[in-house]
Amino acid sequence: MEATFIAGDGVLDLRIALLPLLSAAQSPLEIPRDIAIIILAILNIVLIAILVILVWQLWRLMRVITRAVPPLVNSVQGTADTVKEAAVSVKGTVSFVDAAIVRPTIEAAGFTAGAKRFIRVLLRGPSRRGGKP
Repeated sequence: MEATFIAGDGVLDLRIALLPLLSAAQSPLEIPRDIAIIILAILNIVLIAILVILVWQLWRLMRVITRAVPPLVNSVQGTADTVKEAAVSVKGTVSFVDAAIVRPTIEAAGFTAGAKRFIRVLLRGPSRRGGKP
């Protein structure tokens, strides 16, 4: 292997780094196994770094949420109070309209219908069915 790697100030010959892997005492399957172990170790470190970043982002999200929720709750509470006041106002308006307009109108309509029937009976006399007027 004639590959070289530039690191910082000098050049590191990969033959020296891979020399323990290339010793004659190892079987041909041990070299790929060792390389696979190194690759898995590097991937493990990368995955742990990703998990640390994820946990840190979740922690930041929780801080933002805990800071944002109280103002939202206060806003919703204010809206709920406004809706409650509007409902009380509407209930009062309905009661006023019922007492001031609807009931007198119904009473006047009933009185008018009764007076109309009374006049009709007086002008026509007894009914044709033979009953009382």
